[in-house]
Amino acid sequence: MPSHRTDRARSFFLLASLVATAACGSTAGPGGAASSGTTGSGGAGSATSSSTGRVGVGGGASTSASTGSSSSGAVLDGGACNAQLADFSASHWPPACYPFYAPTSFWNTPIAPSPALDPSSAAILTFYANNYHGFVGLGALSLGDPDSTQAFDHPLYFADASDPLFTLHCTESAWGTCTLEGKQIHVPSGAQHADGTDGHMGIVDTTSGIEYDMWQVTAVPTSAGGTLSCSWGGYGSFTGPGFTTSGGGATASGASLGAGTIRSEELIAGQINHVLFGVVSCCNGTAVGASAMYGGHCDTKCVNNQGGAVGQVYMLNMTDAEIDALGKSPAATAILKALAHYGFMDSDESAYAVGLLATSPTYERTSLGATDPIVAWAKAQGLPSDGNGGYTLDYGTDIDWASKLVVLAP
Repeated sequence: MPSHRTDRARSFFLLASLVATAACGSTAGPGGAASSGTTGSGGAGSATSSSTGRVGVGGGASTSASTGSSSSGAVLDGGACNAQLADFSASHWPPACYPFYAPTSFWNTPIAPSPALDPSSAAILTFYANNYHGFVGLGALSLGDPDSTQAFDHPLYFADASDPLFTLHCTESAWGTCTLEGKQIHVPSGAQHADGTDGHMGIVDTTSGIEYDMWQVTAVPTSAGGTLSCSWGGYGSFTGPGFTTSGGGATASGASLGAGTIRSEELIAGQINHVLFGVVSCCNGTAVGASAMYGGHCDTKCVNNQGGAVGQVYMLNMTDAEIDALGKSPAATAILKALAHYGFMDSDESAYAVGLLATSPTYERTSLGATDPIVAWAKAQGLPSDGNGGYTLDYGTDIDWASKLVVLAP
């Protein structure tokens, strides 16, 4: 299966340079011994007391005490939300209220009131705070970068029968049968894969409703069609569970490439109603929850199998009132409330830090001649430059993530 995590360190390094307040530990390679560093959290990273936050730890670490109050955002007008898949393209993306994958899927299901905590929640968070680079990947997002250079995100394209026809070919021969091998799909000419060594690219066939996810795509599709090669991948329904159901896949957890992404439309609307795609520096060798159901696996193990499991959900333990009191922008508030009401899933490993990775990249639109509305929005908001042609959205560099996160029981 794909073992493709160390490259993400470069992406996090670029972001980390913008986050001066983030905690820093010691670097370690994938699966290697991570030497201890200092924590920026000042403590064990356990859940907050029952007087604050969405859960409180009483006598034991597996039960909860109190919950938050309201949902993270109102549903927008029903007309756009009920659009058909065939309506979407690079120049017409789904609105914020349109759910990727089944409305009842794991990705679109909020955390239940009084969620149970993993008995090792505090220990897991302490390990991540003290090793690799802690929680440096949380607190800020880069938006609107003009191309895919050094990018490790998940570009997604909507294709139809008018686009060139390609036959998929998997170049990795040591992992068994690649379920993408020989599949014929339509791909928009010029669709740009992520240029980081993960080389991700997802294609949604708007006629069949199938999403084809590829890892390590090596060429830009042209109008001539032909063969499109990748190392590995898989496919599943875009209206299904949000995981590869064919076997194989493009992420360690089996998550589809569109799953958990923070889309431009969601930031602009201040509305994110789904679980977020998160990464951790390493995992404990196991997979749990929905990820385990769809063949997820841990491929960057922590020293002595510490840390959490692939597929585990991390929740921001703050109420809506506590988040509102921070005085963040509507977009930043939407991210924090999504973390509090849906959480992020350990969907991949970075071999670098804990963070949110998959934002909807601008080049998935601009490579096809369309525009990304996040660029004009970021300018209008006065967001600072990220030093790479885009903008930085600070949603919580001042948050003590090690003490405000909790790890939920599978």
